[in-house]
Parts: sequence; structure tokens; C-alpha cells
Amino acid sequence: METIILESSVKYLFGLDSFNSAEFWPTVLRFFYNFGIIFFIARVVYYRYSHRADYFFTYLLVSTIVFIICNLLDAATFQIGFALGLFAVFGIIRYRTAPIPIREMTYLFVIIGVSVKNALITGEVSLFRVLFADSIIIVITWGAQSFLLRNKLIRKTINYDKMELLKPDKYEELLQDLSTMSGFPIEKALVGRVDYIKRQARLRIFFYEKNAPNNFSDDEV
Repeated sequence: METIILESSVKYLFGLDSFNSAEFWPTVLRFFYNFGIIFFIARVVYYRYSHRADYFFTYLLVSTIVFIICNLLDAATFQIGFALGLFAVFGIIRYRTAPIPIREMTYLFVIIGVSVKNALITGEVSLFRVLFADSIIIVITWGAQSFLLRNKLIRKTINYDKMELLKPDKYEELLQDLSTMSGFPIEKALVGRVDYIKRQARLRIFFYEKNAPNNFSDDEV
């Protein structure tokens, strides 16, 4: 009797049932399944190579919020147009300090897409199709990160003061000197603005990301 009174009070105050096991447990299972997929992508695939704790933190929280919003609003006739609008809102995110790099933006899109999918799938979709879809996303993301992005040339703009090595016939010596200074192989160097009074030049150097320390990032970041 007391349970009935309590449930009636909750429904009166909040307009919601106090507990619905048919909805609650599937939501819990979906959440932890989705969190496991997102954690694997963000921690094992992304963070393993980038070591960017700020983006790892962002991906986990964005995934959690997106999943909860989509899952709860689905019971209130959640429309696909709203889901696309959610993509648009997060898809144009820019931090006030700097734009999100392309790779991090792509990961954000993947995180949102997986969370929306896992929150809105219906009983008409088999578990095997869900597992297959998430497996394909993980495999392609991991493969692209491991074999494509790790072999890309990234660039960095530096100040350089050895003016005698800026001559065209000294190019190989310039690369060798830059490699010695940086501690990793420099593949290419372009000379920019040269100040002959201060005897200083702006160089744009190019190197493979896999050879550089983790604190060296592309100038686009």
C-alpha cells in the first residue's frame, strides 16, 4: 500500500513513473555498452597516440551527455530531425582559444555518431548488426590512426639563426643541422621571412609525426 502511495506521489509531482524495469535495465545495459565502445575508441585508439587528456575528457563527457539526451527524449517521440540538429550543434564546436584540429574533430563526430546510434536503435535492429557496425567503426578508426596518421608529415614554424646554411647549396647541411637540433629527422625545410639585421629567419620544417615527441604538434593545432 505504501509503495502504491509513493509511486502515485512521484507521478503527481514529476509526471513520471517511479520505476519501470522494462525501460530502466535496457537503458543501463545500453549505456555501459556504449560507454565501453567510446572508452575503447577514445582511450585505446586516440589517447594512445595523441596523449591529449583534454580531448579524451571531452569525448567521454560528450558521449555520455549525447547518449542520455537521445535515450531519454526517445520516449517522447524523438525525431530524426532533432538528432541531425544535435550533430550540427556539436559539429560546429570551436573552442575560444583555437579551432579543433581536423583529427580531433573527426573523433568528435565518431563519438557523437556512435552515441546517437546506440541510444536510438530499436528492437527491429538485431544485436549482431549493432556489434558489426561498432566493430567496423573501431577497426577502421584504429587502422587509420595506426597506419595513415602516424605516417603523415606535420609542420612546425621555428626561428633559425644560422644564416650561412640558408644558401641553396647548403640545403642538405641545413636539414642535418635541424635534425641534430631537434633530435629527430627533419624531412623538409622552407625558408620564410629573413631578417638580415637580427640575423634570424623563419623556417617551416616538416617531419613525420611518428618520429617526433608527443609535445610536438602541427602548426594548424
